[in-house]
Amino acid sequence: MRNSIQQLNIDDTLMAASDLPFSADENRTKQYGFDKTGVMLSGRDDEGSNVEGAYGMEARRGLNEDITEEPYEGDDGVESEYEDENEILLEENPSSNIDHHTSSISIEEAATFLARFNIIVDPVYRLTICTECAIPVPFAHIHTHQWTKHFVKLSLPFECRLPKKAEILLQLSLLGANQPHDIPYERITPIHGVETIQGYKCTVASCSFIYGSHRSLRRHQDEEHFTIRKGLRNSIRVPCQPLSKFRNARRYVEVLLQDLTVSPAMLDIERAATACKLLEHSDIFTVASNAREKTAVFAQSRWDELLDNVDVAKLSRTISTTESLAYPLFEKLRATGREYYQEASKSIAKLPVLVRRYVASSNSSNLKDRPFRCPQELKTVIKDSDRTSQFIAFLIIHHKTPVDSFPIPLHPYVLAKLADLHSALENESSLKSDLTSSFHQAVWAILSRPSDEYIRNELMCPFTRFLIAATLKGSGSTVRADVIPPIIAQPQWCFRATACEEILKTQDEFNGDPMLAYTTRVQRFITDSQPVLFTTLRQNMNLFKAIAHSQQGLPRFNWNIERTIVSIDGFPITTSSFIDGIHGSLKTVASQIDRLFRGCPYQDVLAAIDSAMVPNQLGQPNWFRDRPTNTDIRYSFFEEDENGLKALRPRLLQHLIQDPELFATIDGRVVPKKGAIFRWYSELDEVVRGLYCLISSTWGGGSRGTEIEHLLYANHPRNSRNIFIINGLGG
Repeated sequence: MRNSIQQLNIDDTLMAASDLPFSADENRTKQYGFDKTGVMLSGRDDEGSNVEGAYGMEARRGLNEDITEEPYEGDDGVESEYEDENEILLEENPSSNIDHHTSSISIEEAATFLARFNIIVDPVYRLTICTECAIPVPFAHIHTHQWTKHFVKLSLPFECRLPKKAEILLQLSLLGANQPHDIPYERITPIHGVETIQGYKCTVASCSFIYGSHRSLRRHQDEEHFTIRKGLRNSIRVPCQPLSKFRNARRYVEVLLQDLTVSPAMLDIERAATACKLLEHSDIFTVASNAREKTAVFAQSRWDELLDNVDVAKLSRTISTTESLAYPLFEKLRATGREYYQEASKSIAKLPVLVRRYVASSNSSNLKDRPFRCPQELKTVIKDSDRTSQFIAFLIIHHKTPVDSFPIPLHPYVLAKLADLHSALENESSLKSDLTSSFHQAVWAILSRPSDEYIRNELMCPFTRFLIAATLKGSGSTVRADVIPPIIAQPQWCFRATACEEILKTQDEFNGDPMLAYTTRVQRFITDSQPVLFTTLRQNMNLFKAIAHSQQGLPRFNWNIERTIVSIDGFPITTSSFIDGIHGSLKTVASQIDRLFRGCPYQDVLAAIDSAMVPNQLGQPNWFRDRPTNTDIRYSFFEEDENGLKALRPRLLQHLIQDPELFATIDGRVVPKKGAIFRWYSELDEVVRGLYCLISSTWGGGSRGTEIEHLLYANHPRNSRNIFIINGLGG
């Protein structure tokens, strides 16, 4: 125990609010170290003997804990935010800021108050839980945790700022969090608000220790079961929940997940869905039939036409990175590129300013004032050269092992120079000067020797095809439009630097005149005047800059002065008729849903949704959790366990399977009645039409009909979702 632990004085008022089982006598506080709940950690008794409190003994007991001298790492590899629970300095007495009149605060009000600051209290074990981290935090440290992890450096209005520690502890005490119950070591039902993960349970010699990572399990077995051969050290994966963020008191408890009974008919339908790959997407790209289903990048660039019938997974693997060496010699190629462009950056200043102004200008009739120059940071040169090396490796790979339906035609001279570069890289005795010379010749050949296929069709540009592969996601969609221009800018600087090198290498052929060398040998290959690679590169740059900066327009929505007539895109309607129409549509859709569900209960689902869609402080504890940055396929707020919607999703299908009008069971096999099912889908279509009408009528500033048709609530392999839950409201 650290000697620097501060002593905490707790006055009688705080003890009354928290039911703390000790007095706040000053002399005793000086003799003993207490944690912030009043539990003795360590100290000396009246006779001067060392005493260790219950909390300290429990920390030393080590039951089912991950005790290690190294920083703790969980499944995500993140180090615990606390070095040691006994090493945290206890703060000063917070009781002076506590409102002593606690009887007027109800339990519901306390829970609502805490929920505003990402804090809940488990009613079963009285654990204090941070909902943002989805993990229990000790009662005494919750304020420090919230401040350091979620509120520090935030500029918030007064009502949204984290309250003082005394106020937080008081509200927690009202919910019993100051006296948490012991968690049993056997399986328990999941604790609400705590994340459930797949942990590792040691099963060697009836051992039942549970760990969050395989590394911790392996270390435990090495220390505790070293007498048993490694091949016999068994373990199983079990669902579990972490009970602490402290490294030396880290403990996991196994949880019993709800076992839903699935009918044989449901299993038959699931097998049929699996057999026809209903929820899977093919790696073979297909062009969308409707332009509105395309991303902005595909819709404006026609790149999706180039990907038709292409195996996108195979194409993505042709991009070499430090993690995936599609080209075996990529590391050596990248080192050569860095060497070449670092030397080239030093030679740029040897050219006259006028020549460098021409090099920097894509239009020779509109010269830039600032001449072409080397970036200020060396790391920028390295990043740019790495991207260019990636492009060169991409071309070499496709020349050796082309991807079906994705041709990259190259001029024979370019192919010869790429082959020379590959041979030089393979040759272990090649000098650096030979490698950089081959690199220069290959890059300049790509810039100055366009293929006949590319001249006839600019979509055959080798750099465009590289750009497609480099920005392609595994699902077949592309990155956002604003991500593409920086990728283009990297080789753009390198190509201009190569042009400068070509001027310096050939100026002697023009009596040492660099300007004449530029106009004769270089100009047409680095300006927007000829059907060459650099021209297409510049066109793509301008296109994606425009897409990235484009903004959607606002719909026209106007009232008259008396608020009796509303005009939507120029079509007037009286307000009374508009309101009556909404009420009539609500009644119609409600009756249609009743008929569609065929007796399946759903009022509790609506109640759960309504309770989570209250956009104020009272509704905050029930708000649906949504992660807008999650790009996983099929992800939506339905996938968040704490929202409670996943368990409700199969209810309707399980109910309809039992409907004899839709399905029949013959010899234990489910047989669908196709005609009745088609009629059911027509009823579903009517419900969708009614819901669409209601959404369009009540959604201020919503999408037009042709646009709302392709709104996605979940991520699709070809596009990301555009419906989110934010602060209790969908948008």
